[in-house]
Amino acid sequence: MVPDTLASLRSGSHSYQFNPTTFNYPIVISLLAKSLHAIPTPDFNLCLNLLGEAPVSILQEKASEQDDTTKDEAAQQQDAQASASTSTSQQPSAGILTDPTIVKLHHLAMLLSSSRYPTFWTTYRSEEFEDVRNQVLEEVVDFENGVRKVVLNGTAGAFKSISKKRLATYLGLDGEFAQASQ
Repeated sequence: MVPDTLASLRSGSHSYQFNPTTFNYPIVISLLAKSLHAIPTPDFNLCLNLLGEAPVSILQEKASEQDDTTKDEAAQQQDAQASASTSTSQQPSAGILTDPTIVKLHHLAMLLSSSRYPTFWTTYRSEEFEDVRNQVLEEVVDFENGVRKVVLNGTAGAFKSISKKRLATYLGLDGEFAQASQ
């Protein structure tokens, strides 16, 4: 990862710790997305842990901005009570954060860091992740090739030799590879 990315998040975390109005959700999401290129270094998890220091009210405000429907206060309290009574094992989360975009980025990071490359590409290209792919990851310059570098580094450390077909699957190029080899 570009050293400035983690430094930016660190300085930002101290800033929003003491001045919550400086918290900038789109920038934080962008930094998390960029930190996926740094796996297996702990940058993504460090960024996520620093986010855990974000004022919860700000993260909740962002979540409510995304909600197109308006709820009255009584309905919101009922939702909060229902959420509190739901087992945390049933709620996807990234650390203590449950923002849907952060949870999806965390899921992608876990797939990459556990070397589940074909599953990463399937998940990344799935309809469920279309919003993250189009709104967040599209903004990261050369995102897919950056992930491929992560995959190549992980694969080079694990294999003495590997078939072209398997490597293409790991790199998310299995469709392109099949066409190129015909």
